[in-house]
Amino acid sequence: MRIAFLHDWEVCHPQELSWKDGLASALRLLSKKHDVKLFVCGEATLIKHDYFTIEVTPEGDSLVDNIKAFNPDVILIWGDCTRPHAPLLQKLKIPMALCFAGGEPYGANYHCFSHIFVESDVYLKAFQKLGELTGITTSVAFGTNTELFKPVEKQKKIFDTGMAATYCDWKRYGLFTKSASGLSAWTAGWMYEDHERYCYEEPQDEGFLVLPHLSAEALRHLYAATKTLLVTSDRTGGSQRTVLEALSMNLPVLVMSDSDKTTEYVRGAGKEGWILPPDPKVIHEALMKDYGEVNTRKYVLENWSEFIYANALEEGLLKLCQK
Repeated sequence: MRIAFLHDWEVCHPQELSWKDGLASALRLLSKKHDVKLFVCGEATLIKHDYFTIEVTPEGDSLVDNIKAFNPDVILIWGDCTRPHAPLLQKLKIPMALCFAGGEPYGANYHCFSHIFVESDVYLKAFQKLGELTGITTSVAFGTNTELFKPVEKQKKIFDTGMAATYCDWKRYGLFTKSASGLSAWTAGWMYEDHERYCYEEPQDEGFLVLPHLSAEALRHLYAATKTLLVTSDRTGGSQRTVLEALSMNLPVLVMSDSDKTTEYVRGAGKEGWILPPDPKVIHEALMKDYGEVNTRKYVLENWSEFIYANALEEGLLKLCQK
């Protein structure tokens, strides 16, 4: 297959260069068997990523023309159902799929896609229900970079807890701050300058180590230096990657009972006790516990590795090409 993959938003070069999550690793695997070309929006240039080359193209007609010139068999977009280039690319009459990144399934451009890849059973059911009316198919394709996110044996534990997530409201950094009060803690993620600054100002005021977006390699070592990861995100979506990264590193990860996304993987790993109500007192007590030796990596390797992710994408995309 010739696969055109698209992040259709303005590129942030440091973030793009350090992009090594499960999806990046799965695309690297796919590129060993298929002709895969990656596109993002911005001033025309090429980004030499460790895994692949990324073509940066001005948005709009220029981007569509470049993808057309590549002559792909299928187009794969990462994001939600509002991606702005979906209607423009649909006019090329090339099968198009979406790697759904979370949020509202009923976005305005849902109809542009022939297939939806989702991260979890919650989204699978939601899109299958839509598919009964539209004929748009859905399957699960998700995982983490197990070759990168693995235990660092000699790293001593320095922090009691930490959380890696974009500094936005539904990650509930206020809940994290209250729950980890008095402990050694860190936070790391994308920082918005024009809104939701309180998300990183609260942990700063508490005296936590507050960091911006980190490379995947740096994040791995930070995880390894942490006793227990805490993910306070609500059910809006997201943080599933963080949970799988922690599980892949045999790191206890506490998630909130009102998030039907993050709890799916923790429950699958047989760790019901790590699912907590969003109550600072209950969470704080859980952070004080010694969870002993953990082996959740086996569950990730068997269910959510980059190899499983790549195979699921390949299977779905091949079906689209055969229609």
